[in-house]
Amino acid sequence: MSVFISKEFHQHEKIAYGFDEEPGLKRIIAIHNTLRGPALGG
Repeated sequence: MSVFISKEFHQHEKIAYGFDEEPGLKRIIAIHNTLRGPALGG
């Protein structure tokens, strides 16, 4: 199943995704909730 059709996927505030062809890197950044302010970490 693709992550993009999962019902849990649509509960996020913002989704950013991209692909870098040279190394073949696929990335997804999912922001679930920002009501408590910005997150820290990495």
